[in-house]
Amino acid sequence: MITRGEDVEASALTQRGWSVSAIASHLGRDRKTVRAYLRPGFRSKSEMVGAEGPILTSGGGAETGCGRKSVGARAGAVNP
Repeated sequence: MITRGEDVEASALTQRGWSVSAIASHLGRDRKTVRAYLRPGFRSKSEMVGAEGPILTSGGGAETGCGRKSVGARAGAVNP
């Protein structure tokens, strides 16, 4: 995960024509991480789970960072 400041800096460096490898080296981050953050529409897990809690999908489950829905306790399940 990169900080918001690094995200802004990476975007600015991309606009200046820097390569993903050069940006990753400059920020001290992995190239694949930087590439993911520069991808259009990318949202980190921390952006999906904000102060208000997880983003709910139309299916009723909470969206996780891997595109899966977390499933709550089954109806009628008893906790020991």
